[in-house]
Amino acid sequence: VHWLNANKIALNMSKTEFVFFKPNRKKINSDIKIKLNGKKIYPTTSVRYLRVKIDSNLNLKDHWNHVSIKLNRANAILSKLRHVNTQTLHSIYHSFFESHFNYANIVWGQSIDATHRLFLLQKKAIRIINFQPRISHTSPLFHNTKIVKFYDKVSIENCVFNI
Repeated sequence: VHWLNANKIALNMSKTEFVFFKPNRKKINSDIKIKLNGKKIYPTTSVRYLRVKIDSNLNLKDHWNHVSIKLNRANAILSKLRHVNTQTLHSIYHSFFESHFNYANIVWGQSIDATHRLFLLQKKAIRIINFQPRISHTSPLFHNTKIVKFYDKVSIENCVFNI
């Protein structure tokens, strides 16, 4: 409290929570109570930091689920608007997918399980944009639309990060 006051920082108590980061099977005493200025701060199992959801085991499943839900909605929007011109569909795709794919994928895009699920949603979007059936091969569609596959985006980010 003294440090916050000295640095003229206000803490929104209604949004303040704490999380214990621990190994998956380790039990932690959950009776810990934290009060700040007489107000209780409640524990939580996951926290959102810089738009990336992290749980107490440093697992990113909550974030992957959150992104998957958003991309499923984007695919629904694309399928409803699929009869507008291709340029508009590309713009809608980029506004929804690229914003999620590009943000912090160096952190959360390293898991094969998560990237595969998101890649399937990206393939679905590519098929919608190109009016192709569910079983059509997507590699030529990615090439024709000049859209980079999610796996390749993560690989590029890894290479850039390592330079």
